[in-house]
Amino acid sequence: MEELAAVYSEKLKSAQMIMADEERNFNIGRSALRDYIDAIKTYDSILYASEELKVRENILKIEWLRLSDSLVDGNLPDLIK
Repeated sequence: MEELAAVYSEKLKSAQMIMADEERNFNIGRSALRDYIDAIKTYDSILYASEELKVRENILKIEWLRLSDSLVDGNLPDLIK
């Protein structure tokens, strides 16, 4: 999952740069509002997928703790990063 998180991190950086370029192009009249909105939607979808990955990872950790009876012992890891 760490490799996937790294891929999402790179995708977020790229999408953020594209979004900034589209904003700059829109402000000077070089591109349409639709292009800028599409860049924002792309960034948001990548951000959502990245957060969904973190949630899935935490669900798997909790499930592992449940199956190994570690939840009963009170050994709760810090799941919020």
